[in-house]
Amino acid sequence: MDDAIALKLLQTESTMIPNLILKNYVKLGMTAEEFVFLLELKAALKDGNQPFDLQTIAQIMSKDEAQIYQLLHGLIEKGIISLTSVVDDQGRNSDQYSLDPLYKKTLKLLRDQTQEHQIQAHQQTRNDVFARIEQEFGHPLSSFDMEMIDSWLNEDHYSPEIIILALKEAVLSGVYNLKYMDKILLAWEKKGIKTAADVQRQRAKFRHQGQNQRKQGNRVKPKIPLNKWSE
Repeated sequence: MDDAIALKLLQTESTMIPNLILKNYVKLGMTAEEFVFLLELKAALKDGNQPFDLQTIAQIMSKDEAQIYQLLHGLIEKGIISLTSVVDDQGRNSDQYSLDPLYKKTLKLLRDQTQEHQIQAHQQTRNDVFARIEQEFGHPLSSFDMEMIDSWLNEDHYSPEIIILALKEAVLSGVYNLKYMDKILLAWEKKGIKTAADVQRQRAKFRHQGQNQRKQGNRVKPKIPLNKWSE
């Protein structure tokens, strides 16, 4: 066979498997041997071979048919593949295999992993907020302090960003307690302040109002009494 033709066959004749399955087949409950068999099964199903030839797969994997049947039934028991019996137009029964259970298990794994990452990220954020407040206040947080911060994060849904900004405001004011921070957060909430950009806009607005008040104050000139210098 010409090398160019062989290269083309290698590039086009392939069995695609999602990387999510490739990297997590053990977590999905498969052994390496079962995974190789699954690839062979997927290739057979891709070619439309229903029912597929288990003897051919046995030859490819250098196993006897009994071992291949064992692998097949193992995957069925693990909920990796499904087997249904269908009747054709001539009343003949045949087995139909599907990889849909595998895809459903993979989606569930993906959801579980995403949820786990979100929980870990939330816990890390919580720990970062605790550490930052302890650093600024100069003492460890009490259990009551931790409960209050948790309520900010989980009940009031204040972002970590806005909590740290409230911390900065408290430190600048020389007040090192959470109750003062709580007042700041409540005041910002009433004004619709939720992000650092909102805080910056509020500060700019406050400075602008102060400048206007000073300008107006400069325009008001004191009355100068008119003395009768001739007297």
